[in-house]
Amino acid sequence: MGFSTGRVAVLVAGLLVLAAGACSDSTGGKDSPVQLSLQPQFPASYSVGEFDLAVDRVRVRMTRPPAEGVLDTVVFFPANSNELQVRVKVPIISRREVLSVGLELSAGSRLMFVGTRDVEVYDIPSVAPTIPLQYVGPGTSMTSLRIEPRDSALRPGETFTYRVFAFDGNSPVRDFYVGWSTSDPAHVPVDATGSLVVPGERGFFTLRVVSPTGIKDSTRVWISPPATAMTYVEGDEQTGTVVTPLAGKLVTRVEAEDGQGVPGVPVHFAALSGGSVPQPIVTTDADGFARNTVVLGPSPGVQLFEASASGLGSITFRATAVAGPVFRVQAAGGSNQQGTVGQVLPNPLVVRVQDAAGNIIAGVPITWQVTSGGGVLEEVDAQTDAGGLARGVYKLGTLPGTNFVRASVNGALFVDFKSTASAGPPADMDAVSGDHQTAAPGTVLAPFTVRVTDEFGNTLPGVTVHWSIQQGGGTLCQATATTDNSGRASVTYQLPNLPATAKIRATLQGTSINTIFTAISAAPPTGSSRR
Repeated sequence: MGFSTGRVAVLVAGLLVLAAGACSDSTGGKDSPVQLSLQPQFPASYSVGEFDLAVDRVRVRMTRPPAEGVLDTVVFFPANSNELQVRVKVPIISRREVLSVGLELSAGSRLMFVGTRDVEVYDIPSVAPTIPLQYVGPGTSMTSLRIEPRDSALRPGETFTYRVFAFDGNSPVRDFYVGWSTSDPAHVPVDATGSLVVPGERGFFTLRVVSPTGIKDSTRVWISPPATAMTYVEGDEQTGTVVTPLAGKLVTRVEAEDGQGVPGVPVHFAALSGGSVPQPIVTTDADGFARNTVVLGPSPGVQLFEASASGLGSITFRATAVAGPVFRVQAAGGSNQQGTVGQVLPNPLVVRVQDAAGNIIAGVPITWQVTSGGGVLEEVDAQTDAGGLARGVYKLGTLPGTNFVRASVNGALFVDFKSTASAGPPADMDAVSGDHQTAAPGTVLAPFTVRVTDEFGNTLPGVTVHWSIQQGGGTLCQATATTDNSGRASVTYQLPNLPATAKIRATLQGTSINTIFTAISAAPPTGSSRR
């Protein structure tokens, strides 16, 4: 970072006077001297006294169009002068002509300002034309400045030097010039190095810095006795929702020995138990107050926050976090169960209600509804308990297949419980066909067929049926048969060779459920013949 520590350049207030001679009289008269004065005009951002640019030399160039060199000289700038006079002979070839005048102002070997302008030169004294100057010295690429420290507090009578940093985008600029000033220069003057002496009474002023190209920055400075204490103001014992900012700010006040607030003191805020502080450091305002917004952590319960300042101790704030609004309704038990039609499922259906952070929520009303498969909810919890859970006891419908029960909150958030109902155990067996047949002895009858069902009439496949002859003789083709997908089982029977009444029993394996089929073996009527 480059700062000149020499004198403040005073060329801005002066005139550049050129004494020119050798003017030719168009009437043939004697040559007479001509005086030409020039007024350098600095950029608007360059103020007298703010910059410590030690401009010590000026180069003057004059050309006559199109490119005839008239003057090119370098003159040193005297330290105790506000006007620079250069006496040279400039061959004026008419009473009025236009010359191009260029100025280059340097501090040692560094070029600081340049300016060029066409100037009308007369053979009589005239008003000094201005030559606009442009800053071309160190720091022309900077895009921002930053004073450090910021929003500070100084003690009465203290001497303090501020620093300034320059940047080209995000890249530091090492070599540059700036000018310093304050909002109250009569009471708080600042020198070209950023150093100032603080007045002896409380007050406030703004410290400013500007580059020769007009890049600016400013910061607040308070004048106050040293801080001796930090006190609690407000914000304790608040209640809020998890992972959200507390409604009220945490407020402390930093005070001096006289009880008045001390501005510009950094106060550090921190979360002690799960919360967060988006702005960890807050500088006290003009009245010594530090106000900050904090965010509760994700867990319900008591959470602590702390405010501290160097040498002043700390203050603890207590807040209570409660679960947020319902965000998620999910199954906590009872999904995908298997059961028998008309029976209560082995395990209850359990729903859990949580907020966005995963915290359980108690006391949430739950609506239960059978949406598919029939059946009934025999017992349900109307709202979640302390663990965020609600339970329902479900009795399956009477038809095999898929059943669905929905638990919902406000109709918007819900979870579906799926269960599968299977047919019940065999409860009945009916004769479907083949009963009460009559035929000649030895005839093979149409099959005897039964249908096996549960108590709700659902047919049962894969059930074993035992067949036996109870009376009358004859022959069964097999002793057992298994029900097919429609719950039916069949057997073939041949009548005895003699007239008789036969009874055949079908019995469900492992039960006493049975059905009796009757068949009659009868001789054909007289006169008929068997073929």
